[in-house]
Amino acid sequence: KFIEGNMVTMEGVCSGSKHKTIASSIKIGYFEAGITSAVYYPTNLSDDLLKKIEKANDEYVELAGLNFGLTHSEYLVCNNNFCLVETGARGGGAGISNVITPWTSGIDNYDVFYRSLMGEIVDVKSLNPLKRNALLRYYRKEDISEKSAFKIKELPETAIFCYNFIGTQYIANNQDC
Repeated sequence: KFIEGNMVTMEGVCSGSKHKTIASSIKIGYFEAGITSAVYYPTNLSDDLLKKIEKANDEYVELAGLNFGLTHSEYLVCNNNFCLVETGARGGGAGISNVITPWTSGIDNYDVFYRSLMGEIVDVKSLNPLKRNALLRYYRKEDISEKSAFKIKELPETAIFCYNFIGTQYIANNQDC
């Protein structure tokens, strides 16, 4: 059965077998089915619905038995209902875990990870994440030129801009930033 709804992601940290969701996003806009063009932080969900999803997300990870680490989960949300698509013991890619999550939440999730890796139990339940705004935008090669890429990179509101156009016009190496 196809489940309709908006794709929402949850980023979290785990230590001492306790989990805390620290950032959320919603994917809006698609180039084609399954290929998103923009990810907005935080979500535009109601506080009540967001709290329900965060609570469920924390419970899922704790019940899975993860002792420590970063987590990335995806949910489909329609009206006031949500459905878990996947959850993983990893941070989100494309700069999500190392740039966006620390910025939007104000929490150094890699610090929590490294301290836990060294045997320290971090009280993640006491973390009080911020909800700063961020936008992760994807472009297709045909939608952006080398000239406009460098203009975007120089905008003061652009924290990081990575690019790698595959095809005849290769601009630069894209690092997983």
